[in-house]
Amino acid sequence: MFWLGFLFGDENRKLKELERSRKQRELEEEEKKVSIMVEDFEPFLTSMEKEGMTETSVVFSDCSRFSYNALPKALSKLGSKIAYTRLEKEKGTFTLTLYKNRPEVISRLYSAILLRGLLWFVIAMMMVYPLYFVTHSGIDLFSTTFSNSFMLPILLKSLVFFFGLISSNALAGLIFKHSKVAKEFENTIHFDKVEQND
Repeated sequence: MFWLGFLFGDENRKLKELERSRKQRELEEEEKKVSIMVEDFEPFLTSMEKEGMTETSVVFSDCSRFSYNALPKALSKLGSKIAYTRLEKEKGTFTLTLYKNRPEVISRLYSAILLRGLLWFVIAMMMVYPLYFVTHSGIDLFSTTFSNSFMLPILLKSLVFFFGLISSNALAGLIFKHSKVAKEFENTIHFDKVEQND
């Protein structure tokens, strides 16, 4: 028994060392990306400060020099007071917009999310309620004819209910996709508040 513990303990130690070295490599790679991003963003942020702008955009096509997760570290190294960032992708080109203050666009994004949920709820109510009453008599007739189980009608009614919810979600998505609010955010990948990294 001692030997098994000794062998597994040795394996456990090796696994911990491998995990530690992997984390160390990831930290080194992140630090390299942060230094590259500091070099790339410094001209944009200094011109933003000089001209008194509240937002600026950086366009790039090569994502190897950029990491969205390392962005707060790069901004804190530059001493920047950026509050929000927005990353968009259109036809292979990435656009990073940096906002100094809370942008008006974020309110429209929250409104779009709320409207999408409201649209789904209204369509779901319009679809599920009639669908349930249309299929209710058919489900009862089917369950009394073919089975004496009380679970079959419950299962079939829940399937109809979930079918109505899923199809109403798909329909709401199709309708919402053609709205003006959705077209404004169709290329947006990330829109986040910058966490200060001290």
